[in-house]
Amino acid sequence: MKKLILILSVVISLSSCSEYKMKKNVENLIKSYKTAVEKSDSTMIDSLYKGSLFHKKYEINDTLVNIIKVNDTTIIAEMKDDKRFIINNKDNKYKIVNSHKLYNFIDEVEYLILGERIKIINPKRDTLDNELYDRIIKTMFFLTTKTSSIKYYLENSIIIKNKTASSGYGSSISGNFIVKNLTSFSIPKLKYTITYLDRNGNIITEDDDYVSYGTLESYSSQSVSFYTSYVPNCSKYRIELNISYNLIRDYVIESYEYDKDDELLKEYI
Repeated sequence: MKKLILILSVVISLSSCSEYKMKKNVENLIKSYKTAVEKSDSTMIDSLYKGSLFHKKYEINDTLVNIIKVNDTTIIAEMKDDKRFIINNKDNKYKIVNSHKLYNFIDEVEYLILGERIKIINPKRDTLDNELYDRIIKTMFFLTTKTSSIKYYLENSIIIKNKTASSGYGSSISGNFIVKNLTSFSIPKLKYTITYLDRNGNIITEDDDYVSYGTLESYSSQSVSFYTSYVPNCSKYRIELNISYNLIRDYVIESYEYDKDDELLKEYI
């Protein structure tokens, strides 16, 4: 009986020693990481948190509240400020491999909002920082591709018809044209540019103005008159619509909704 008690005491003592050592290793790792972040030492950051995307300065509360040993190689360190570090201790080499709420993504808020709205980001699934950041990147790529796709569509579906122009007093040129919106999009403050050329195709001058100071409604037409006061030796001209990339981008960020039939969106979900 005494021998059994002695064995149990040794086991408990070894276990306590092992847990104490693990706790100290975790505390030292987090303190070292905090120092690296405060110094903006990217080399040190990468050595402690491999693949860390969080090289910006932010406050880390290094007060350890609890340690959860998930298995022989994975530890969850719970911090006082509700942050968590996922730590790997393979071969007694402690490294951070992921985190929770370490970074608040304040600079990526518009992508978070868009990503959740179109279901690229799932708040219940994407709870760890690295996975969430990966989903933010997917949202950014979707935004860029979707914006370019809509811009191309508009450029080929809002057309100029019935162009007329004539020269006037003092080498002036005036004329008219019609803009037809063959899309379901309403375009606010659409602008155009007229480029005047000589007979060799060289640019003489350019002029620009609004198709409408209001909104060119979907499936509507707008008649436009133009006048340029001085265009000497003009042989020909061209008119181009200035469809704003940033305007379309803002539309996607603010208004684009999840569409289960959107083939592009399917690639990112």
